[in-house]
Amino acid sequence: MDKVLVVDDDPSIRKTLIRNLRRPGYTVLEAENGKEALEVVYNERPDVIVLDVMMPVMDGTTFCRILRSEPVNTLIYVIMLTGRAGGAVQGLDIGA
Repeated sequence: MDKVLVVDDDPSIRKTLIRNLRRPGYTVLEAENGKEALEVVYNERPDVIVLDVMMPVMDGTTFCRILRSEPVNTLIYVIMLTGRAGGAVQGLDIGA
């Protein structure tokens, strides 16, 4: 079974993403910031992470850098969501 982790501090965006990603054969997990997301990664080992860039506690950029610093996480796909100009390029530079 494939696991998708949705990380966003906005509950309405998080719930919308979860609702749209739920499909037979997939488990959708959630976290509201990067710190919570790291705990989910270590406990649940998701296959894909859909990640907001701007969040409190730990932002998406910091989360992605920490995630990619551990070789065991290199096969996890990361999709970053951002409304910030230049955010997409920065995400690619850190492994999203």
